[in-house]
Amino acid sequence: MGHLCILWHFHQPYYPDIEEKINYTSITTFRTLQNYYPMGLYLEKFDGLKINFNITPSLLKQIKLISDGEVEDIFLNIFNYDLTPEQLIYFYNEFPIMFLNKKLQILKEKIEMGFYEKKDIIDFKVWLHLICFNNSIINEKISYLFQKGGEFNEKDIEILVNEEKKIFKNIIPLYQNLLKENKIEISTSPFYHPILPLIYDTEIMKKTKTKFKPINIRFSYPEDAEEQIEKAILYFKEIFGTSPQGIWPSEGGLSDDVLDLLIKKEIKWTATDEILLFETLNNKDKRNIYKCYKYKNKISIFFRDHYLSDLIGFYYQKMKEENAAVDFINKIEKILEENSEGIITVILDGENPWDYYPEKGVKFLKTFYEQLQQNKKIKTTTFSEIIKNFECKNYISNIFPGSWMGPYFDNWIGSDSANRGWKILKEVREKVKKSDDKLVKELILNAEGSDWFWWYSLDVDEKIKSKFDRYFKKNIRKIYEKLNLPIPEEIEEKIVYQEKVPFIRPIIDGKITNFYEWKDAIEIKSENLWMSFKPFSLPIKKFFYGYDDKNLYFRFDCETNVSSLKIIIDEEIYEIKGKEDFLSNEKIEYNWDEILEVKIKRSSEKKNYDIQIQVLIENYNFFFPPYGKISIIIKEDEWIV
Repeated sequence: MGHLCILWHFHQPYYPDIEEKINYTSITTFRTLQNYYPMGLYLEKFDGLKINFNITPSLLKQIKLISDGEVEDIFLNIFNYDLTPEQLIYFYNEFPIMFLNKKLQILKEKIEMGFYEKKDIIDFKVWLHLICFNNSIINEKISYLFQKGGEFNEKDIEILVNEEKKIFKNIIPLYQNLLKENKIEISTSPFYHPILPLIYDTEIMKKTKTKFKPINIRFSYPEDAEEQIEKAILYFKEIFGTSPQGIWPSEGGLSDDVLDLLIKKEIKWTATDEILLFETLNNKDKRNIYKCYKYKNKISIFFRDHYLSDLIGFYYQKMKEENAAVDFINKIEKILEENSEGIITVILDGENPWDYYPEKGVKFLKTFYEQLQQNKKIKTTTFSEIIKNFECKNYISNIFPGSWMGPYFDNWIGSDSANRGWKILKEVREKVKKSDDKLVKELILNAEGSDWFWWYSLDVDEKIKSKFDRYFKKNIRKIYEKLNLPIPEEIEEKIVYQEKVPFIRPIIDGKITNFYEWKDAIEIKSENLWMSFKPFSLPIKKFFYGYDDKNLYFRFDCETNVSSLKIIIDEEIYEIKGKEDFLSNEKIEYNWDEILEVKIKRSSEKKNYDIQIQVLIENYNFFFPPYGKISIIIKEDEWIV
């Protein structure tokens, strides 16, 4: 019998204002109702299964503070606020799942056009919340609100608010009980989710396979890396009454220095992606990942199966959920037939994948857990049970530095905009060396989080990047204020993520006619848009866009089995109906052969305006980009994405 260690990773950066204790985003509420609470509830129905969860302290802390009333969550308490139409639409745009609800869409359009009444605002607020509920936790009270559909009154709002607050109160006790009953193991991550090897010393990137030149900024604070680990352990102990045995390093980021810190803090196991093992051993034999390894004979390391993890994360969303679960079990059995004593490690987000599943993952998980419970060939287990019950006979004395993305840290350092972030962080970190202010220290640790630098490094979506830029800069600004120091001008400047004038005039023939026709376009690699765990297969591999004085141009490099898609520009939908097809009329011209090339007439020839773009592949239930929309701002002298 082989062993399966599956770990669901829960993470959000720390969104609330640390000083004011206010949370301005809907993400915490949405994910709690849609994913975090249901993922724990599923397991109450199954005996004999052992599942691992990793809950980052930055997420756990905000859930606890919100449930205790110590942080005011604007979205959770949306009915207490007289929000502007723009603020309400902001919440609507935070998740693509909102776009699929027709009632919300109709109400949104009324609000945007200004043709709304007070009852429309109330209905819109209620529906923003209802859509957050996972199907598996919709009880009679919430079902009644769905059926009512509109004209909601104060009693309806009271029902909704009470149910949500009850869930927030119950979520931590739920996981405490599952842990106590030995149904799960919970691990933690560095407190504010920094890329530990970079916090320890950014010079580590010179030892990786980075595509970037070494940066001229050196950020090296081993003491901060150690404190991020120590704070995580202490907070975990405060919540769960025991110290964590394992740590999933933020984004799977490891180096020898970080492993030595984990040993120092008496952590028993950690994990990362298979690619780092392949680089460490200089051997890509897949069989090597189905083992436990000991680093310096002191800490156990598990290496996740990238392919299996991505099946759940990205591929199964286009299948019938029950069939996907059966297929997954079959693939695990096949691996164990060739590795009878093997340990299969599957690690992925416990949140983002389900947005794109037909039933939001409910039927997949139900079928998957049922199949596992009955299976005689697969034993689910925790990482701590593995290291307790089995002797680890595989040893490594070093690890190739990198993350789940690869043997590098390019998604957080190296690009011009990310490097500007590191420069700002370095300068403010030097200022606080002599400060004893606890709030200042907390702000610094939060500013070291990976999410800010991740969004600085991506190709697209200016609005999302601006949001995370604001979170990062707000922390930095508060530090200068607390130290009574003048705020540097660059803190007030917006970091421009990509500047290019994509003035192009490609031939719309569905082929790469010549090298130059798309040379000046903006190119977006689909795999760079996902917040966690690199996908191995996505229907859109690359996306290019540009314009001339009259038209917008798009190019899609798709997987071979993609045959249709919709381009949504602002509120107008352009449908591409068939591969090896072409169309030409006043509004749109496209040709799909080797690639899909599209020309759409610009609705405005003005020099100063912006458009919002999203692409939908319905048979995949696939949105591109996954969150928000691509924002194209056309200006006379510049092009900003």
